[in-house]
Amino acid sequence: NTLDMLRKVPLVTVDSDDKIQLKGSSNYKIFLNGKPSNLLSSGNASEALKSMPANSIKNIEVITDPGAKYDAEGIGGIINIITVRNKLQGYTGTVRANASSFGTFGAGGYLSMKVNKLGLIANYGYNNRNTPWYDSRTIRETEHDVIAANKPTRLIEEGRSKNRAPFHYGFLEASYELDSLNLLSIGAN
Repeated sequence: NTLDMLRKVPLVTVDSDDKIQLKGSSNYKIFLNGKPSNLLSSGNASEALKSMPANSIKNIEVITDPGAKYDAEGIGGIINIITVRNKLQGYTGTVRANASSFGTFGAGGYLSMKVNKLGLIANYGYNNRNTPWYDSRTIRETEHDVIAANKPTRLIEEGRSKNRAPFHYGFLEASYELDSLNLLSIGAN
């Protein structure tokens, strides 16, 4: 997928939680074919990139000095994903599933459609984290406590936790190329 491709791009790092950084900063924008994309500007950009098939990508450009147009926005760079034009004409779809031994599982789907100047992209995902019970115990001893008039203190903390977090996410984007310089797009997350 495209996120795996991004892991190999110089100046771009993707950590184990799929958080993307450009030159060590999360202050960047991701463009699709040189234009901003609502699909990739959402908080789930890594999920969207996981959904995009790698064979639809021609190359990935990293722009570390985006110029005066973007200085006012205060961004540190642009990751521009260039798609193979003829691959995006028609329909592309993927279905994905994931699971771990820690009780996490999920599934989702991605659909892309490009017909002439009209483009539609939809992505939906579900993840459920249901970790086993975790017991913890902490002991802190102080031999000299100024507030308690030099009396030693002892603090014992015991706890038990369980993480259960099901969540859904999705987005839909429609775009229309008015001409070679203007693109009209609308998206919902």
